[in-house]
Amino acid sequence: MKQRIARRISRLYLIAIALIALLVLVSQGYLQHYLYHLSFDSREINLAGKMRMLSQRTVKLALLMERTDDPWIYREQLTLTTDELATIFEGLAIGSERLEVQPPPTPEAKALFDAASPILQTTLDAAQELVLAPEDSPIFKQQLQILVDNDDQLLQAIARIPAEYDRLAKHDVVRLEWIELGLLVLTLTILVLELQFIFRPILRIAMEALTQVQNDAIEAQRLRRLASMGEMSGGVAHELNSPLAALSFAIQRLQRRISRGREISHEDLSEQLDKMAADALRMGEIVQSIRALAAGKLPEAKKPEHGDALLRHAVNVFHQRYGRQNLRIEIKPGAEQIIVPCIGYQMEQVLTNLLKNAAEATDHLDQPWVELSAEQKNGQVRLIVRDAGMGIAEDLVERIYDPFYTTKSIGSGMGLGLALCQKLTELHGGHLQYEFLEGHTAFVVTLPGQAEFDEHRGAEQRPGEVQA
Repeated sequence: MKQRIARRISRLYLIAIALIALLVLVSQGYLQHYLYHLSFDSREINLAGKMRMLSQRTVKLALLMERTDDPWIYREQLTLTTDELATIFEGLAIGSERLEVQPPPTPEAKALFDAASPILQTTLDAAQELVLAPEDSPIFKQQLQILVDNDDQLLQAIARIPAEYDRLAKHDVVRLEWIELGLLVLTLTILVLELQFIFRPILRIAMEALTQVQNDAIEAQRLRRLASMGEMSGGVAHELNSPLAALSFAIQRLQRRISRGREISHEDLSEQLDKMAADALRMGEIVQSIRALAAGKLPEAKKPEHGDALLRHAVNVFHQRYGRQNLRIEIKPGAEQIIVPCIGYQMEQVLTNLLKNAAEATDHLDQPWVELSAEQKNGQVRLIVRDAGMGIAEDLVERIYDPFYTTKSIGSGMGLGLALCQKLTELHGGHLQYEFLEGHTAFVVTLPGQAEFDEHRGAEQRPGEVQA
């Protein structure tokens, strides 16, 4: 399903990109074509202006021929000028590949060339006769007079041509602005249509996919919770089984002695009652811990406990309940100087289960050992349970905190499990984490130190004061 959604989104996205790219190509092609024609208009305007300059130069050279003692230099220049003038006029009038100009673009422009053609021809004929005639001949004076008299009329006729080209160029510029505006409107229209018919469906598909993923995640979480509840029920049953069995055994023992009429001494009865009370208290502590986990808060206020006492009591409980004769347990010196703010029996419960977990993990070794220590670091207290194990596989590290996750059958698992140990630690304001210390497996319980505990307790005792 995810692949089908991805293909659908990719297809719509490619269509959108293709439309935008096609629009850009067409727009740029059209604009470049239009600008190419505008460059021709510019060349025609320049040639038309040059044609006016050449007509003025024709009359100027004719007058210089009359007034100089050596007219031959001006005769040659006059011939070149009139030839260039005729070439430009003819090229603009009918078009010329050599000059790279087009024929007149409008009837109005062609009419201007038709009107100027006879006037220009008169000037060109007079200039040709002037070049051939002697300076003191009547023909020379007659053709010079024709040039002078025809000058104003020719200048006016030729001046209208660049003016017309200039008007057409301005019109083309305005048209180009409208074309650009039209292309902009077309682009915006296509973008709006793409938003409506492409990107909105893409967004809808993405939202539906996201909703489906969220629903799948919720369902998976629900299934995990159901599985966790099943595992938890088995774990809690096993956790309560030991003290419950011990309590039941003690009661049955007293019942058998009473039924057989055997006398029970005060000391023996007191000892049995103490054991039953301890087992009942143990079950109560387990139930309180489970209720604390469910409620998300501690059942009572934390108190300062000596680290050494916590560790030793956890070891004693472990030996009483699980007793591993071949397991060497060592408490490192220095724990007696550490103060641990906590609920004692809950933290002992965490340490006991970590001890049991370490014992089961190293049971296959020839010389298993567990090392307990307490230290203070950066204002926090660290309770460390390190065993002879060589670490945990990376693919299992994330799963070990799942509720009652174990590869063993119930009865050989981790008791309350690392998940509940972690939760109890978090309720104390700390955290439980796996570390690989000095080449061996270790679990570290990190808790707020005495200074933070004193500060928090002082704030609770001064509820009327405003905290900074």
